[in-house]
Amino acid sequence: MKTSNSFTPELVDLFQDYLVKEALKNTHLMEALLALASFHIACETDDSAMSHDFTSTGMSYQTRAVAGLRAVLGSLSPEHCDPVFASSVLIMVCVMVSPFLPVGHSRTFNFVTEAILPLADILRGLGLVIETSQRKVQQGPLSGMFNVAWPSLPHSTVSPTIEDLRKLNASMSDSSTTSMFEHAIQALEQKILDNSAVFPWIALAGLEFIEHLKMQNGVALAIFMVWGALMNMADNMWWGRFSGKNLVNETSIILSFKGERYVCVTTWCRREVGLSEKA
Repeated sequence: MKTSNSFTPELVDLFQDYLVKEALKNTHLMEALLALASFHIACETDDSAMSHDFTSTGMSYQTRAVAGLRAVLGSLSPEHCDPVFASSVLIMVCVMVSPFLPVGHSRTFNFVTEAILPLADILRGLGLVIETSQRKVQQGPLSGMFNVAWPSLPHSTVSPTIEDLRKLNASMSDSSTTSMFEHAIQALEQKILDNSAVFPWIALAGLEFIEHLKMQNGVALAIFMVWGALMNMADNMWWGRFSGKNLVNETSIILSFKGERYVCVTTWCRREVGLSEKA
């Protein structure tokens, strides 16, 4: 399976063996796997008609996967935590890729509804798994998801931008949000210090952070944009490079209307992902 081979060597066997077997028993996981495979083909093909077709197919699978996941969350038991955790992770990847793929011959991208709103259900799924049986998942067949080696990204490369985020938070946030945004910034910085995958940071940011993204809060968007840049730079996966660059582009355009204070962070992010420095 081409999509499984695009992951790190540690995860290839997990995808080709355990997850496929579990997917045969859990429809929501099968739908999530098929959605990701469809989006992978849509991303890599040079045939625009094929890209449209596979994007549409992937969206159908993704919609059913999200609905299936939502249904099982209502009565989550420890024995079902592994497939729910796997589905949540795969759907999260899909949700970050799918808004930037072509559907139809013309479309208007809605950043909030397409890239942000679906994350709430997924984070709820991950949160319930952690509450129900985190130790079981971490010590079970999915333990490989927690122990993957990732490319090193020197902290010195990122630390000035992390400090820029802190300055934005200090100057632009009120007392009700400062600590929440600082938590998100610290979690992102820790991913770099630990040389761990940047992508899972979104699950650590929390639902309150997602709510502020939905409202297009400038500080939340700036943190989100830096996460996108770091995914493109550090997570050596096709979907990290693809969604990271597109996320930076879309977010930087929104921030370009919010004033000069965001220019420094926006310029850095756009430059690091290979875009022109001005949105």
